[in-house]
Amino acid sequence: MRIAAEAFIATLILGIVGMLIDSNVGLDGNFSVVLAVATIGAFVIYAIDRKK
Repeated sequence: MRIAAEAFIATLILGIVGMLIDSNVGLDGNFSVVLAVATIGAFVIYAIDRKK
């Protein structure tokens, strides 16, 4: 579970940085997409870690 939580937090932090870069370029930074990707990734990592 700890690995999944670390992956979730890391994805959120990197996503926020990406959104800031994206908004400065002129595109629309969408936080809901970043949150959805982070959630799906955390569940996948949790499932893989639990299967071991």
